[in-house]
Amino acid sequence: MNNQSRTLIARAVCFTAVLCAIAAAGLGFTVTLWVFVLPSPALAWIAITDHRTHRIPVNLSHTAIGLTAAGVTIAAQWNAGPAGQHILQSTAIGAVIFPTLLGVLWLIAPTQIGFGDVRLSISLGLIVGVANPALVPATAALACVLAALQMLTLGSGPWSTRTIGFAPALIAATYTLPALIAAT
Repeated sequence: MNNQSRTLIARAVCFTAVLCAIAAAGLGFTVTLWVFVLPSPALAWIAITDHRTHRIPVNLSHTAIGLTAAGVTIAAQWNAGPAGQHILQSTAIGAVIFPTLLGVLWLIAPTQIGFGDVRLSISLGLIVGVANPALVPATAALACVLAALQMLTLGSGPWSTRTIGFAPALIAATYTLPALIAAT
């Protein structure tokens, strides 16, 4: 294993730990934390891959969706009855709204947002949905702000031809906004 591979693995582990810490700090150690924790390694790898290559591999997106669905299943089964039903309903709503919003953005500006981001938003919609599906538009808006900040810090302005990966901003917004709302 070369140094570049070790560095990527170390970044993925660190990013995963940060995602889990943000979720735990905001949500506390509840059963819905599974929805945030299970997909975090795949989401960390997606963020790093998209940042470096501006592409999200299909198999990583599907892995993230499967791990998030497993977390939703654990949370719903643990909270049997109306609470479990509420978790399933709210995550389903989030998983429909988030890809719809990003799909519209993709149709409007396909050169600015890739379809991998739309695919990724299914998993992220499940995650935001477990907190509150009404947060999905605010999460998408926060992701756009974070992406703009990322562009500014990388030295690419609105007239630059440089592109950025949108997945890191999407993932950061998905974990940050529900945790901040839950913590208040």
